[in-house]
Amino acid sequence: MKLKILSFCFFILHNLFSQDILPCGKNIMSNLAISNEPNLKKNLDSLKNQQNSILDKISFKNNYIIPTVIHIIHDGGSSNISNDQIYDAIRIINEDFNKLNDDTIYVNEEFTNIIGDIGVEFKLAQIDEFGNCTKGITRTFSSLTNNAYENVKNLVKWDPSKYLNIWVAQSLAIDAGGYSYFPGSAPNNDANAGIVILASQFGSIGQSYSSNSAARSLTHEIGHYLNLEHTWGSGEQGENSNCFDDDGINDTPNTIGSQSCNLNQISCNSIDNVQNYMDYSTCGYMFTQGQKNRMILALESGNPWQNAPRNNLHTEENLIATGVHTSTEYSECIAIIDFRPEKRISCVGDSVKWENYSYNFDSLLSYEWFFEGGSPNYSNEKNPNIAYFESGEYYVSLTITTPAGSASRTISNSVIIQNNSAILSPNIIDFNSNNFPYSSSNQWLSENNFSNSTWHWNQYGSNSSIGSIRIRSFNFENDDPKKIYSPKFNLENLTSPSYLYYDYAYAKKSDESNDILKIKVSNDCGLNWITRLSKNTDNLTTVNNNYFFSFIPTNNNWEEEKISLTPWIGDSLVQFLFEFSGNEGNYLYIDNVRIGNIDLSVNEFDYSEQKFRVFPNPVNKNSIIQFELNYDSIIQFELFNLIGNSFGKYKNLFQKGNHALKFFDYFSPLSPSIYFLKLNSSNNIHTIKVILN
Repeated sequence: MKLKILSFCFFILHNLFSQDILPCGKNIMSNLAISNEPNLKKNLDSLKNQQNSILDKISFKNNYIIPTVIHIIHDGGSSNISNDQIYDAIRIINEDFNKLNDDTIYVNEEFTNIIGDIGVEFKLAQIDEFGNCTKGITRTFSSLTNNAYENVKNLVKWDPSKYLNIWVAQSLAIDAGGYSYFPGSAPNNDANAGIVILASQFGSIGQSYSSNSAARSLTHEIGHYLNLEHTWGSGEQGENSNCFDDDGINDTPNTIGSQSCNLNQISCNSIDNVQNYMDYSTCGYMFTQGQKNRMILALESGNPWQNAPRNNLHTEENLIATGVHTSTEYSECIAIIDFRPEKRISCVGDSVKWENYSYNFDSLLSYEWFFEGGSPNYSNEKNPNIAYFESGEYYVSLTITTPAGSASRTISNSVIIQNNSAILSPNIIDFNSNNFPYSSSNQWLSENNFSNSTWHWNQYGSNSSIGSIRIRSFNFENDDPKKIYSPKFNLENLTSPSYLYYDYAYAKKSDESNDILKIKVSNDCGLNWITRLSKNTDNLTTVNNNYFFSFIPTNNNWEEEKISLTPWIGDSLVQFLFEFSGNEGNYLYIDNVRIGNIDLSVNEFDYSEQKFRVFPNPVNKNSIIQFELNYDSIIQFELFNLIGNSFGKYKNLFQKGNHALKFFDYFSPLSPSIYFLKLNSSNNIHTIKVILN
């Protein structure tokens, strides 16, 4: 992914900033957008030419109103910032864009006569894009809050020709505090126009770091959204060459940029306007008159090809449509309901906390919950705790009543309660049946549901078997980790050393593939998980080449992994979590999940060389053991079941060359099961799985 390369460009800048406040990411994201969509540069230049041609022809309004929507991307807890913090951020930008901020009294006297009163007011929308009542705030639960960039815009976005969209997240995928794009230059032909910003640099209260730099980060990014460059120009802050660059504004002196608040700073032969919002100083207090003219020009400009023309935002028609016209009266709204269990998969007897993330209302009359299978099954609390004493998958309903009316939502299978049974180990799950995720006694569970875009069964198994599970990040509809939970296993009969074994095969789709597999273990029904394995793309890959189309593994594309289970030997309820995340990857296959204390590794010779195999397999009366020797050797065959019991052995001297032995001449009678045939020569041991249906 290009972001992981480009984000390094901000390493130096980050170290020059304070520990907490991160710089603007406009340059990084704009360069990335233009590299992916070269037409954006042409569009940007076209818009600049248009603005220059109408500069002397526009009549400026005294006041511009911008309908605004704040999208909170959160994963619960403090990341779901308060309405008060949102209102505080709106207050600050309205003061800054109307020269109402108290700290203008501290502006260097060199610049007091050119402080710009932009005359722009930002109002939270009261009507959404579908005509519904809104508070101008959305709240979306997603792990993308911890790695946000353009991906959060796929979660929620209102028509950018009608609203200024602002996404607030916990951390960004680049080392920046926020970013925006010039008009006409956002990805998706400008449809992604808006601002992405950290909660810690949004407003001055709540989760904000509260400093001037934090509180003015949104002011800075809106400057970019309205076509302002950094005061030092298009380069990187602090470079001496910036003295020969320019931001295109006549009354902002050339500067290399600032990182402190030295009012006497002269970096390019004149006093620097370090207190400008478009600098990186710690004392941003002002725009200039020239910057005002540039921003108003952006608000009066737009082309038919733009998905986010700024000149449509403030039209009377749009102000009425979005509910921010001066004639619009305040109204209460019906709640938008969102809730989820703190832990979706639990066990019989557990108490589940329900987290209520509903929003879009000021005044509350009541909560009414109904919990199928729960005890109690009714609650009027905001975040109730509900116990479950029988296994099953249960729905939950919530009704919220406000002065505007009632809203209800029911979520099916919103909680999965597992029974306390476990599969006695040693054991194996080979995925040879296509009724995955299997019956309740051998059930795999998923938080994301089973589909082709997450974990699912397929017919391509390891070593010519007839099934496995697989997942491909190229199919992901979002960046949330895709989790699959194994059945619970009873490890009381195991002795040390014992392992979790599994076979896997993986290929990259391209050099941009960026996937991670994590395997975690729990012995308390998922209350706590311990990560036992984490493999990134390069460590996962089992083939040498990238596969642009679907990767279907051959026998020699599979590898085996094992994870020590020593800490859990003797436990009766052990469960494994396979967690896969990433993007632009090809298929990862998992097969033959085995729990035991004998090495059942399948170290088979290459099938294409006809070295060692049982065919056909699953075995029948005609199955043969095929192998080839490069020299005369004493060979021993031995057949084991899952727990290591021997079902016969045969040892003999075989001459160099090809050999074929009838399987049931040496190993019978046998019951239907899974076995492992071990070939032991003087210098090699190889094991293959044998299936008897």
